[in-house]
Amino acid sequence: MAPLGAHSARPSATERILDAAARRIASGGATALALSDVARDAGVSKALIHYHFQDKERLLSRLVSHLAETLIAREREALAEYEHQHNPLAVDALWHWLEAELERGDIRVLLELDAYREAAVQGAARQAASLRRAAAKETVERLFTRGGLCGRAGARLRTHNGRRRDHEQRAGGARCVRRILARDAESGGVGAGARALTYPRSGRACSVA
Repeated sequence: MAPLGAHSARPSATERILDAAARRIASGGATALALSDVARDAGVSKALIHYHFQDKERLLSRLVSHLAETLIAREREALAEYEHQHNPLAVDALWHWLEAELERGDIRVLLELDAYREAAVQGAARQAASLRRAAAKETVERLFTRGGLCGRAGARLRTHNGRRRDHEQRAGGARCVRRILARDAESGGVGAGARALTYPRSGRACSVA
């Protein structure tokens, strides 16, 4: 219990509104979000939400920015302990951060808002995605430096990625062949299918239309 007269660490009204909106979106989606429900969950009046955010779209736009900023801050904090040392435990620290984020649910809310078709929200989502990509690039670079994952490890990773791309291309070619053969079986002919079989080798998109 806090000492008598001590100030509580209760979040501001704006923070409570954003948190309540995020919880509602996580459980019911952005389209179904009602400001009256957000107001009730946040312990404020609906008029106060309009005072701070004007309307639902502005609230969602601000929520996108808020979630992205706090997500990036926690991502950077996860590796802060290893800022000036080489330590393989940096990898574990990043995994713990990711597990915590998945449990927190902010990433799921951001994905939901990314699909919300309103200009202001879409603009905020694009800006947030750009910030997250930059932060992810920074995290990878820091991880390779702090965790000692450089040199041969980097070369192995590039080799693995190359092999994965080759595998995906072969798998795509196999799917293409299966679609062509299925179409030939339906039509009773093999002419178009036989000509299209060369497409996966050259990397061209195949079509069975």
